[in-house]
Amino acid sequence: DNCYGLKTPPLIPGNNVTNMQRTFRWCTNLVAAPNIPNSATYMEQTFQNCRNLVTPPAHISKSVTCMNYCFTNCKKMTGNMRLYSTELTDAYGTFQETGLSKNIFIYFKYANGTNTKTYNTIVASSTNRWHGKNGVTVYDMGSAPW
Repeated sequence: DNCYGLKTPPLIPGNNVTNMQRTFRWCTNLVAAPNIPNSATYMEQTFQNCRNLVTPPAHISKSVTCMNYCFTNCKKMTGNMRLYSTELTDAYGTFQETGLSKNIFIYFKYANGTNTKTYNTIVASSTNRWHGKNGVTVYDMGSAPW
């Protein structure tokens, strides 16, 4: 919470970090997000109030289950982000108070054809819905040509 002057994010060491709650909250001069470790599971308020953040993390790991308020008030954030987690269950207010265009790529279906928890949380849910709100467009990574 005391990182007002931080402009360049530090390298997050190793692959043992699981809790990133409030890691960069109120880093108002941060412009680009760091790479998120594949071990991260909890990202509540990680970038909340980073008002100058333009570039989101390129990807969010497959382990993440909570992103409540993760990017709230990141008013300049735009671009693309890949969310590899199929198990995201907590996503309330993730992009609240952000308005610029953002493309979020997720997996809509598990291999067996049922909807992923992530899809149910951020597309189908009436309370957590991201698609069409706050400049967010959600795409199915499973049908993308990569």
